[in-house]
Amino acid sequence: LVAFGPGGVLAELIGAAAFRLAPLTSVDAKELVQAGKAGRLVPGFRGAPAADAAALADLLHRLSALAEDLPEVAELDLNPVIALPDRCVAVDARIRIEPTTPRRSPKTW
Repeated sequence: LVAFGPGGVLAELIGAAAFRLAPLTSVDAKELVQAGKAGRLVPGFRGAPAADAAALADLLHRLSALAEDLPEVAELDLNPVIALPDRCVAVDARIRIEPTTPRRSPKTW
């Protein structure tokens, strides 16, 4: 599951994170960046400069790929991600790893 929403005090104030199931398509990532109240902040709000929406979508797409490639990553939280006009920067990360157990196929043939 990949989420996109406000962090810090904005999470408490406006909340409303948007979610999509991994693996994300390019359309999914773009929709997440545009979704909800957090999505209204991306193009610039009340005189603030627009954030790099393509960089944010790319970050979400890469996180989705990481989740697919590394199933032992049970949770990954990037907070804050600072969205700038020409890039985005993850300032802090919290990752929880869990050992994966091999899945047995229900088919015996």
